[in-house]
Amino acid sequence: MKGSDRDFVFNSLIKISELLLKECESLAEIIDYTEDAPNVVKRVIAHEEEADDTLRELNFYFGEKMLMEDSEARSVYLIIEAVELCTDQLEELARDFIRYNITAVRDNCVTSILDFERAAKKTCDLVFKLRDKDKINSPYKDIIELDQFKMEAKKLFDVNMNKLFSHEKDPIEIMKWERIYRSIYAVFEAYEQVSITCAKYNLAWQ
Repeated sequence: MKGSDRDFVFNSLIKISELLLKECESLAEIIDYTEDAPNVVKRVIAHEEEADDTLRELNFYFGEKMLMEDSEARSVYLIIEAVELCTDQLEELARDFIRYNITAVRDNCVTSILDFERAAKKTCDLVFKLRDKDKINSPYKDIIELDQFKMEAKKLFDVNMNKLFSHEKDPIEIMKWERIYRSIYAVFEAYEQVSITCAKYNLAWQ
């Protein structure tokens, strides 16, 4: 990939990663201000739509420059798709708070929502290291740490689902919170895909 093309592609990746972080920061407001959920969701959606626009612009660039014929460009594009999927899943979760009329965030969701932001910050750090081919501060540690968010989320998901079906008696509440828990887990699955695609790029191109 030529220098100018590499700059454009990585700038797009960085922009989408930073929009992901903004989504997470906005969504975290729902912990303390659930009554303001509609406005929180609007902010999350606005960031996600900007990420969509960035990806569309990148797709045009790839077509114009025929970058899909370049193996490094394809590898970076897979990372971009994975990060953009995180923005999609976060938007879906935010919409679920409105769809299911969630009037208070349960304590067992707070850790996950805060971990979204931690994982987004890790993603931003990681993509900068990949762009700069940072040999001193190896991205391997960041890749492993990003992957660990999914492992912890799986444990929490199992605990939450068990408690939900063991203790909750209201079928409506069961339906609502099962959906919320699954949407939370889907975000961490998306982060896992970011970790996988970053690891593959790092092995091939660093």
